[in-house]
Amino acid sequence: MDSAEFSASFTTPAVVRLPKLKDRPTSLRVNCKAPGRSADTKVQPTLDGVIVARGSVAGLVAAAVTAGIAPGKDNWSFGGNDVPLWVKLEE
Repeated sequence: MDSAEFSASFTTPAVVRLPKLKDRPTSLRVNCKAPGRSADTKVQPTLDGVIVARGSVAGLVAAAVTAGIAPGKDNWSFGGNDVPLWVKLEE
C-alpha cells in the first residue's frame, strides 16, 4: 500500500494499523499480488468523527463552522479501527 504520505508492505493475512493524519492525505493505493493474480484498489481518506447522511442545512452549517474554527484538530484516516479491507484478486 502507498500514498504520498506513507507506504507499507506486508504479507496477508495481516492486521495493518494506519496512521491518523492532521492534513487531508492523498488516496491510499492498495496493490495485492499472488501467483497468477493481482488487484488494485484505492481507499479515500475520511475525516474522523464526521458522518454525513441526509445532512440538514443546520448540520451542514455547523460542520462548516466547526471546520473553519478548528482545522488543526482534524484527524484524517482511511476508515475505522478493525474494519477489514477486501480486495478481490482476478485471474
